[in-house]
Amino acid sequence: MSQVRRPGRPKKAPVAPPAASRFTDAALHRLPATGGRYTVRDALTPGLECRVGASGRRTFSLLYRRDGERTKRRVILGTFPAISVAEARRRADDIRERRNLIDPGVTVGDLAARYLARGATAWAETTRALYADLIRRDFETDGFAARRVVHVTPADVSALLARFAEKPARGNQVRRLVSALFGFAAREGLRAKGDNPTADVKPYKERPRERYLQTDEVARLLAALDTAERTGLPPAPSRARRRVTGATAKHRPPSADVPVPADPVAAAIIRFAMLTGFRRAEVLTLKWAEVDAEAGVVRQRAKGLDVVRPVSGDALAVLAGVPRLVGSPYVFPALTDPLKPRKDVTRLWYAVRHAAGLDGARFHDLRHTAASRMLQAGAHLAEVGRVLGHRSARTTERYAAITDEGARRAVEKLAATMPEPVAPAVVTPIRARVGR
Repeated sequence: MSQVRRPGRPKKAPVAPPAASRFTDAALHRLPATGGRYTVRDALTPGLECRVGASGRRTFSLLYRRDGERTKRRVILGTFPAISVAEARRRADDIRERRNLIDPGVTVGDLAARYLARGATAWAETTRALYADLIRRDFETDGFAARRVVHVTPADVSALLARFAEKPARGNQVRRLVSALFGFAAREGLRAKGDNPTADVKPYKERPRERYLQTDEVARLLAALDTAERTGLPPAPSRARRRVTGATAKHRPPSADVPVPADPVAAAIIRFAMLTGFRRAEVLTLKWAEVDAEAGVVRQRAKGLDVVRPVSGDALAVLAGVPRLVGSPYVFPALTDPLKPRKDVTRLWYAVRHAAGLDGARFHDLRHTAASRMLQAGAHLAEVGRVLGHRSARTTERYAAITDEGARRAVEKLAATMPEPVAPAVVTPIRARVGR
């Protein structure tokens, strides 16, 4: 018995991509989405193309060849209609005019050294240290620093970032630095404008790290800090010194880990950070010349900007209790060199947070906590942003959700004022007697 074959669904005939023509905005709007990717070439500007994706996304690019090279290069110019045909032609002409001026011998390492030298006076000290550390520790991986600037591709950047899957925050720092480097390279004429290899490399998704200490946690932290100043605290387990045995044990007396009163200057650093919300580097590098006690403000350069930040009387009282060393410009000078700022208070901070049962808290969480407590006390976002020294209002807006806690407390109080429900009286209907 022969089988009857059912006719299948007729396949749609693919739409033929348009031929090369002179680009206009109206013509590009009419380019159809065929379900596949195709490219249309401009008949007016050599090498200018518009690539239409399966979803209809239209992207301008330029194909060009430098003198003496056999392989063509492709530069992404932008997407349509975000940039017009006229702007795409202007960018293409600019690249074609400069294509032979780009030095092919400059490496990423050379570019990074030039970038650090150029921004040495404009960046904060912490920013310079971060960039130098990223370049020293991460750019040498897989020979990325040795690659030619003109040859770096998005695949190279993806390979560089692939090893940061377990450290997404660090990976995003590296990605931002690479993006800044190649933006700098375009301005220096070392790479075509708009040709940034990080443009198509997506950043890692980071887990939010903000933590706000509750009122009872702040109280425990302050109590532990008081104890550290009066009698001392044992070191946190992660910071305890290991016991030494053998012939060298005599150089390490058993009393080495016996609690002693904490350095009052280190304790003042923590208290001042809790009362102001200053960043750690801003507290450690604070100078006496920046403190205006009469006006109740601190005039300091933060994140590359000169800012004036109000401080409370309690915070000024903390500073008044710090001994002032003659000849030292810093409020919290280093123990070994008063002409330098103190580097950190890690040992005391770890001991205090461990005694308070807050081993997971970071020093930066004091800043988040200060913001949350100001908002909960009724301060506006703009006011909190000025206290914290934010450059943009958008940075402060991430704390906006904290204000919802005050509204929630209000509705909870409303619910608490409601009286207990009273059961309705039971009324027994009286049945009429029959015959009366």
